[in-house]
Amino acid sequence: MLGIMLLFFFFEIIATIPNIGYVARVNSVRIEDVPGNPHIRNAMVNCSITYNPFLYPFSWTMGNGWFADKYCFLSYDELQIIGEEKPYMHYQHLTTKEIVDTAIGRLFVEQFNAGFLFNLVLFIVIALLRVHDLYVCMLGGVAGFILGGTIGFAIGALIGSFVMFFAVVLIAIIVRLRSPSKEDLFTQLWKFLLEEDQLPYETPRW
Repeated sequence: MLGIMLLFFFFEIIATIPNIGYVARVNSVRIEDVPGNPHIRNAMVNCSITYNPFLYPFSWTMGNGWFADKYCFLSYDELQIIGEEKPYMHYQHLTTKEIVDTAIGRLFVEQFNAGFLFNLVLFIVIALLRVHDLYVCMLGGVAGFILGGTIGFAIGALIGSFVMFFAVVLIAIIVRLRSPSKEDLFTQLWKFLLEEDQLPYETPRW
């Protein structure tokens, strides 16, 4: 169970990394000043975003795994009061890149929070059903998403993820059939990583 929980948190961590957990492309950015208040600015960011189906399965289940035309509205005050004992006014100008990063961050955090509990339950169910090969297959899908995304953005990422997923499924089936112990691929990999030295211990001679 320890290995499964470590793998779960590993999945959740990499889900927050761009081009691994999701791929996003900005279509347009519109920034406007608020009349009567020159320090308040409104920004409208339009982007395309695709979530990794093996890191955001809940989003895809709910039909929120891919957006070709997603809008994110931001309103921020560039003039801030900093300090308590001796407060002073601090003017912070946000660049277009910072605005875009903030918008995309909000979009992925929204789906990350929505699917966290779902992913935890999914990992527990897989463990209870003892189909541990699915963990390795999901890792293969994540790797395929990364490779495919470098070639063809959203479509390439999705095709790559499922090609790698089913390729690892095939490998897992072959390994199980050819293994004398009939152990699944995940169990064999876990034992290999935690394998201790089997050489007999010899008491040093002084």
